[in-house]
Amino acid sequence: MNRRFLIAFAMVMMFSLSTCFVLAGKPPKTALDVTISSPDDGFEVEYDDVLEVCGTFEVTGTVLAKRGDAGLVQTFVQYAPGEGSTDFNNVGDANLQIVDGDQPQTDTLSQDGSYGVSWILTGIPGTYEIRIFSQGETAKDGESDSRTVTLLGPPPDPPPDDCETIDAEYQDPETGYGTSSGTFVNTYYADGVYEILMEERNRQGTKNPRDDTADLGWIYAFDNLGPRLDTTFRFYGHIELSGEYLDSGFLQWDDQDTAFFVQEKSSGSWKTIAAITNIGVDKMYSVDIQDDISETIYLRVVDNDRGPEGKSPQVSSLYVDLACIVFEPAFEYIIDDITFEMPAASDCFRMADIDNDLENEVYITYHLEENGPVKYYEYTNGIWTLETIADLLVQGWVQVEDVDNDNLNEILTMEVLPNDEFWLGYYKYDTDWTYYPIGQMLIIHTVVVGNIDADPENEIVACKTPCDGFELKYFDYDTTSGTWSKIDLRDFEYDYSFIEVADVTHDGNNEIVCFARGDVDIIGESALKYFELDGTWIEHDILSVESGECMTTGDVDNDGETEIAIAQWFYPERENYVKVYDYDANLDLWEETLNAYQYEALGPIKDLAIGDVDNNDGDNELVIGFLDAGVGRTNDTIRYYEYGPSGWTEHMVTDTDLTVADLMIGDVDSDGEIEVLVGLTVSSYGDSVVAPELRYYKVHRM
Repeated sequence: MNRRFLIAFAMVMMFSLSTCFVLAGKPPKTALDVTISSPDDGFEVEYDDVLEVCGTFEVTGTVLAKRGDAGLVQTFVQYAPGEGSTDFNNVGDANLQIVDGDQPQTDTLSQDGSYGVSWILTGIPGTYEIRIFSQGETAKDGESDSRTVTLLGPPPDPPPDDCETIDAEYQDPETGYGTSSGTFVNTYYADGVYEILMEERNRQGTKNPRDDTADLGWIYAFDNLGPRLDTTFRFYGHIELSGEYLDSGFLQWDDQDTAFFVQEKSSGSWKTIAAITNIGVDKMYSVDIQDDISETIYLRVVDNDRGPEGKSPQVSSLYVDLACIVFEPAFEYIIDDITFEMPAASDCFRMADIDNDLENEVYITYHLEENGPVKYYEYTNGIWTLETIADLLVQGWVQVEDVDNDNLNEILTMEVLPNDEFWLGYYKYDTDWTYYPIGQMLIIHTVVVGNIDADPENEIVACKTPCDGFELKYFDYDTTSGTWSKIDLRDFEYDYSFIEVADVTHDGNNEIVCFARGDVDIIGESALKYFELDGTWIEHDILSVESGECMTTGDVDNDGETEIAIAQWFYPERENYVKVYDYDANLDLWEETLNAYQYEALGPIKDLAIGDVDNNDGDNELVIGFLDAGVGRTNDTIRYYEYGPSGWTEHMVTDTDLTVADLMIGDVDSDGEIEVLVGLTVSSYGDSVVAPELRYYKVHRM
């Protein structure tokens, strides 16, 4: 009897447990019903022509718990770029921002409970799908219908007479599977109207690598092209990468999926001419097309994320806002979107013939607090490739000059050894890269190379940063013994970290020019000074100059003599200005004669450079790079100023909406023309900036 009872009891318990297990595995019966009240579908947000900013719009809605308790409910406002897009992300990045309203908005809902949600949004011009998305502790996720909203931007310039829009477009039969939504040909005339090229996963059920791919191949055809001197492809748009949301709300990207390549068909094969890498934010690309003869040009867009055996786990999309051909020289060239940080001040990179092959390369430095390997960009057959010199840790500055006076360039660096010792040294290329140490040092803040003692060999001038102040030193190399000597020059209480070696007194010998950085009150001396060697080193103050943001030297007014240009950015109660200081040898005095730039509302000046930037008449101009502070005309980020009988004339290089971290003037791609090499970043007032981009610009002004 007891045995039968125990067996029956065990069977009941097993049934009960299995029933509980089955019930626990059921999805929640509570559903979140999400409705969106505003904006109306097709709503347009006006552009403020006075303030030069996009307007705002309100998103409102209601969240209802149906058929049960939902517990804690979180509600988000989401967007997808492009009309008809379903690639939704939470609002709060570079495209759209929340002006007012929490994200998420939360409430605890029982059955039939509801709450209202609302946000005020703004963003960059473009067309977006907007929806409201909710998730609860014990409820199914809910989402509203989407509404199409267009943020109007400044009126687009009318297309030039020599602009060619696409005559035909079709999928490349040799690569991948993809679809296209939107009408592309007309996007030249309407800002923010996208054609979206979308990859599709293989649905063919085949193991053929060419079929089992997420590559996208899309061809644009430009027909009936006439005679021309130059052919340039203009592209404006961005990419979106698939990924999964982490608990933090950020997307985790696949490392393989990084770019879309634009390729030109030439002699039966495809040649890559550009890489579209910007995620989420529209940017302009201007790419030179080599074919200036053919009546028909074919361009192809291909994703680069094919993995092993042609397989890729990612599906990406390309949002095309503008694509056309114009018959004028390209002006903007993308080298790379750099994933590491760069200093907010100067010395982010250097352009020089670092391997002595008679062509320039671009050396990239790393953030001062995040040491990294020694790398540079090499330009070969129209493509920039990133090369590694050494995997040692280096400090965040670099100089490329003839360090050891052998008439060849070397790369001067500060090595950070594993035991945290700092060593000054340089790399030399002779069939391979070799490192030569100079000496152990504390942290060097700034370093330049030049002939400062008229001997006629170069020395290394450095500003060292100990704990109790700043020390100006230089290093002299004895070519006979092959040894270095270190000479102390001056201790500073302030940060005189901007250093130039140039003949600023016009006596045929170089001086060491120093400028104090930052918002400091220099007591009893000028923030701008120079040192000259006359038996002993003599220090001279240049007028009474306040500290500032950057300095450069050169013949800015084309009188055959070298001047000093400094920039001040807007610390409180100070103006933004660039001033040029010129030495009159006959009167033995300095003159502040050339006020190149002064405009309070524009924003801080981040860097200066002097050179013949417009390839026009052999005369130098002064290039200025700004911090994009979001006020005034700060979208005109890079300009140059030309000096003439009537004063300074302003010209714009680019209107990119980014901040300049560093700029240089020179022949970047070794084509015999002068370009402006620029490190661009997101806006920042701090000591470092993220998401930098390396570009260069050609200026052709007739």
